[in-house]
Amino acid sequence: MGQPTVSSTRKVRGFTLIELLVVIAIIAILVALLLPAVQSAREAARRVSCKNNMKQLGIAMHNYHDDFGMFPEGCIADQILFNYQRSGFAAMLPYMDQKPLSEAYADNELWEQQNDTIEGTPIPSLLCPSNAMRSPVLLTELGAALALFGVVPSDPDPAIDGVAVTYGTTAYAFCKGATDAFCNGLGTPGAERGMFNVVQKTRIQDVIDGTSNTIAMGEAAGGPNWQICAGVGCGPGSELISGITGAPFEANQGWLVGQPVNDLTALVGVHASSIYGCTVEVMNKNPVTETLHGDTDLGTGIPLSPGNCQISTETDPPGVSTTSNFRSDHVAGCHFLFGDGHVQFLTETINMGTYQAISTIGASEIVDGF
Repeated sequence: MGQPTVSSTRKVRGFTLIELLVVIAIIAILVALLLPAVQSAREAARRVSCKNNMKQLGIAMHNYHDDFGMFPEGCIADQILFNYQRSGFAAMLPYMDQKPLSEAYADNELWEQQNDTIEGTPIPSLLCPSNAMRSPVLLTELGAALALFGVVPSDPDPAIDGVAVTYGTTAYAFCKGATDAFCNGLGTPGAERGMFNVVQKTRIQDVIDGTSNTIAMGEAAGGPNWQICAGVGCGPGSELISGITGAPFEANQGWLVGQPVNDLTALVGVHASSIYGCTVEVMNKNPVTETLHGDTDLGTGIPLSPGNCQISTETDPPGVSTTSNFRSDHVAGCHFLFGDGHVQFLTETINMGTYQAISTIGASEIVDGF
C-alpha cells in the first residue's frame, strides 16, 4: 500500500502597496539628488566648449595679425555712404577652418549682397553650447527693410508679411571698449577706445595697456532668453516688439553683418544687437540694450558726421548711439577673450571701473586682480 501524498501550497508574498510607494519615493529622492550633479557636469562641459571656441578665435585673430600687421577691422565701411562690406568675422574665415566659405565670399560686395548660401551658413565655432541662440536665424524685419530700401534678399519668404532673411549667427562680439559711439574708430578717445570698431585698424603696439590686460571679445548670448530694449539704461518692461511678427526682438546677430542698425532702419521697424559689445553698461544686463548707430538727422534725412564720439550717457554734446552689453547664459558671468589670446571668466559683480579699464587699449590704467 503506497504512502498517502500530502499536497502543500506555498504562498509567494509580493510587495505591498506601501512598500512599493517607499521604493518609488527612494528612487525619486536619488534622482532629485543626482539630477543637479548631472546638469552641473553638462554645463561644465558646455562652458569648456564655449571657452575653447573663444581660444580658437584668439588664434585666428593673431594669425590674421601675422599676415596683415593688424587685427581685422570690426567692419570695412564707408560710413558716410552707408556702405558696409566685410565684417571682422568674415575677414577671419580663412583662419577659422572656413576656407571654402571664405573663397565663396565676395569681398568687393556689400554684406547684404552676399548670396543666401553664405549669409545663412552657421559656423559652429561661433556658437556657445550654453546659449539657446538659433543659427541660422530668421530676421524678417531686416528683410522687409532691405526690400524697402531696394535691396532684394536672396531668400524671400512670401508666406511672411515682409521679406525674410536668414543669417548664421555669432554668440561672441568684438569689444569696442568703454564707449558705445560709432564714430571713426581712431577718433574715439584713447581712454575709451577698445580693440575693435567699425573701420578701426588696431596693431599689437597700439594696445598700450598690454594685450594680456585688454579685452578683445566677449560673449554675446541671444535667443528667447535675451530680448532687447532701446536706450542706455533700459530695463524690464521696455522690450521692443516687432511690428511684423508681434513678438519681442531677440538679441541675435549675424556673423557677416558688420553694419549696426542705424536711425533710418530703426525708423522702419528694425531693432537688433550686433557683432559689437561694450562696457558702458553692466555685464548680463537683461533686456539687452540694442545696438544703434545714430547717424541721421531724421528731421532732414541728412547723414550726421561719423565724428560724433560722445558716449550715450554724455550730454554736452549728447551721444547719439548705443552698443549692446556683453552677456551669457553661464551663471554669474561671461567669458572674455583677451588681446594675447587667453580666455578668462569674469563675474558680473566685477567693479565697473575695473571692467571698463580692461576693455580699453590706451588709458594706461594699472589694474590688478580682476
